[in-house]
Amino acid sequence: MSGDEGEREAQNRRAPPPSSAGRADIVIAGAGFVGTALAILLAEAGFAVVLADPALGRPPRPDLRASTIAAGPRRLLETAGVGGAIAARAEPVVAMEVGDAHAAELLRPVLLTLEGEAAPGEPFAHVVMNEDLA
Repeated sequence: MSGDEGEREAQNRRAPPPSSAGRADIVIAGAGFVGTALAILLAEAGFAVVLADPALGRPPRPDLRASTIAAGPRRLLETAGVGGAIAARAEPVVAMEVGDAHAAELLRPVLLTLEGEAAPGEPFAHVVMNEDLA
C-alpha cells in the first residue's frame, strides 16, 4: 500500500458518522450487549458505524429476564465505558450448576458445573436483570 493509499484509508476511518443516506465502514446487526459495545469501541477508533436493530425504533418493553455476563464480555463492556453502570446492579457468580429438567421433576441431572474465578478476586461471571441494561 502506498503512502497516499494508507493516508486515505486512515482519513476514511476518522470520518464522521454517516447520515442515513451516507456510507458506513461497518454495519452491526443487533443492538444487544455485544453489538452496542462493539459499535461504541469501533466508533471511538474512528470507524463510521451503523447499529441496526428493529428494536431501536420501538419503545422499550418490560424485560423480566436476567442475563449472565462472563468475565471476558464484562471486560469488553468496561472498555466501552458502560461496565461500571452494569456492575452497580449485577451480582457476582462464583459457582453455577446447569441442568436439564422440568421444575416438577424430582431428579435433575447436572450437565455442567462451573466454579471459581476468572482471575484472583474476579468472579467468572455476573448476573444482571435485563431491565437494568436498558
